Amino acid sequence: MFLPKSWDPSASQADSVKVARRERCGIPPGVGHVGKWQPALNMIQKSRSRGVDVPLAVAGGGYGDTPAFRPGLRKVSNGM
Repeated sequence: MFLPKSWDPSASQADSVKVARRERCGIPPGVGHVGKWQPALNMIQKSRSRGVDVPLAVAGGGYGDTPAFRPGLRKVSNGM
């Protein structure tokens, strides 16, 4: 699940109105902001662990700007 920094009470960009909305949405207290690339890698890894072949992954330009994304993609692609 992706949450913007404004929804994460531990983030410096937290917005009190949006943080309050978390409870109404049923978001557990331990869930915070992570970069969009992290859930993407998790989805690929989970799919592969269930036997789904993922021969190609397409991502927007911002994913390539994240230093950890490409090595993470190689890891989930080769690690199974």
